[in-house]
Amino acid sequence: MNTKRLFQPAFRMGAWVLVALLVAFTVPVQAASVDATRTARTIAHMLDYVGVDYPEFVREGKVLDEAEYQEQLEFSVQVSEQLRKLPDHPAKAGLLRQAETLRAYIAARAPGEAVSGLAGELRQGVIGAYQIAIAPKRAPNLRGAARLYASQCASCHGVAGKGDGILAKGMEPAPADFHDVTRMRQRSVYGLYSTISLGVTGTPMTGFTQLSEEDRWALAFYVASLATPTDVTQKGAAIFAAGGKTLPFVNLRDLAILTENEVRSSHGEDASMVFAWLRQNPGKAKIAAESPLAFTGRHLDESLAAYRAGDISLAQRLAVTGYLEGFELVEASLDASDRALRQDIETQMT
Repeated sequence: MNTKRLFQPAFRMGAWVLVALLVAFTVPVQAASVDATRTARTIAHMLDYVGVDYPEFVREGKVLDEAEYQEQLEFSVQVSEQLRKLPDHPAKAGLLRQAETLRAYIAARAPGEAVSGLAGELRQGVIGAYQIAIAPKRAPNLRGAARLYASQCASCHGVAGKGDGILAKGMEPAPADFHDVTRMRQRSVYGLYSTISLGVTGTPMTGFTQLSEEDRWALAFYVASLATPTDVTQKGAAIFAAGGKTLPFVNLRDLAILTENEVRSSHGEDASMVFAWLRQNPGKAKIAAESPLAFTGRHLDESLAAYRAGDISLAQRLAVTGYLEGFELVEASLDASDRALRQDIETQMT
């Protein structure tokens, strides 16, 4: 790998800019970043629900459940209001326009496909603009997740995940049926992770904050795979072994953020079967995970773009993240191949 070339775009602005960004990254900025991340995460969580639930309750312009429809309207209002609270960003104006369009669609009882599609676009836009961590740090252990599900979830969602647990009777709304293929194909693992982490307001589903982040991700991957038939995963495994490793989504980030329907629409039926198999075998996705150096280069390029757009706060966050969560992880291995180059890059960054 030509490491100098990798970092060249980000360093065009000069070492003094990155030094200023890193030095200026103070505790108040960190606190603001945490608040912004929480707000952005909540927005993404609401959009995930709109994308999945709206098509169930509004069909051909008719409202099938007035209470649920009103909830969708309220979510659309909250999305716009919460977006306005986020820090300035070059993409913010466009996100707000999309949010207002989404609100208008829901008010006009637009087709479910239109609302779901726009909600998905807006969700990914928020995640990208505000750098929400939308994937686990490492591939989750799904064997451990099965035991965790049995102890934490089965009493409501049922031993097999069909929403028929011993505590489910009389619950309003009823616990989710993870074998509802139509619904689960519209859900991302990240959306499930958010539900496990935050809960669902106004329902018996509370957030499982007592579980570690790693356990919550494992549960999300586990329940995401319950609706997939065995023959589909077997075909997906065969396609992956025969060359599916080159598909663009075989990494943990895309496994977490994409839905099965999105993969099918963009890449076809075979790709969706590979995607379903990888959800059950996320450890296989690590072969295509973004390298630490690529992570750093991408974040520094994004930092430069934010700086040029006048968003110093975002540029600071991106620069520091690129260094701490990317470059620092491979310092030892870089020393083994070119210590002088590693020291030169680190000097420029710090």
